[in-house]
Amino acid sequence: MTASGSRARPADFPLYLASAGFWLAAMTLQGFLIQWLLVFELEIDPLEFGVSRALMEAPPLAMLLVGGVVADRMDARRLLLVLAVAACLPPLAMAVAVGRLGYWAVIAFGIVMALMQAASDPGRAAMMNRVTRIDLQRTVTIATAVTTLIALGGLWIAGRIENPGLGRVLLVPAALFAASATAASRLPVSMTPSATASGTRVARDLVAGR
Repeated sequence: MTASGSRARPADFPLYLASAGFWLAAMTLQGFLIQWLLVFELEIDPLEFGVSRALMEAPPLAMLLVGGVVADRMDARRLLLVLAVAACLPPLAMAVAVGRLGYWAVIAFGIVMALMQAASDPGRAAMMNRVTRIDLQRTVTIATAVTTLIALGGLWIAGRIENPGLGRVLLVPAALFAASATAASRLPVSMTPSATASGTRVARDLVAGR
């Protein structure tokens, strides 16, 4: 299958890989940190842990549908940039509140981050066609391999959580999201301004099921 982004600039695909890789590394690290907070900091029992996982994983299923509608009607670069900037804030808030976090605060943090992940997936998929200069199959393979390797760096950092302390480690995903936003800001626009739907139109289409 031939990619539709044959006019992509040489730097577009590396920028896409950087944005996606930093995002995935941050999400991988914060997922580990949520489990650390629940199990080792709050010392919840297995039932509470199971409930927390269900609460954090159910809402993103609906957000995938919403994200698909938004990605079809909004510039993917803008969507990825807004989400990456917004994703910097929850880890910073958690870092400030370390030691005073409760069960429901951690769950709320997990839900917010999971929703952002679900909302970003359709936009990232839409952007892939705009940035590649090779066929789509190889593009997906390269993107998966590179972003997975970068995400492993997030797990490496998570494995050293006790050395710098939880509060400082929570600053790392915020920095990674900021790096993702920086790369996303340099990606090509995926829609012309005239083709981009307004927020009101997107909301109306969601209600109408279009």
